[in-house]
Amino acid sequence: MDINLHTLNLAVFDLSNKQIFREETKYFDLENSDEYLNSLIEKIESMISQLGIPREKYLAVGISIPGLVDAKQGLSHT
Repeated sequence: MDINLHTLNLAVFDLSNKQIFREETKYFDLENSDEYLNSLIEKIESMISQLGIPREKYLAVGISIPGLVDAKQGLSHT
């Protein structure tokens, strides 16, 4: 998952590093709101549904977000 200021990119790779899913959503403007979080969750749920891969088969999630991140407090200072 690559979260940018104005776009969202979702991708899934198999264990041989082959990309099996990619979706770019433009005009997905980053903001600190419940609406944004709910939209992000909906996008992820839709991707999982489209792929038909059971949740327990996913091994990891990578998240890229712009700016400075305080991992201990879970905050982005951008």
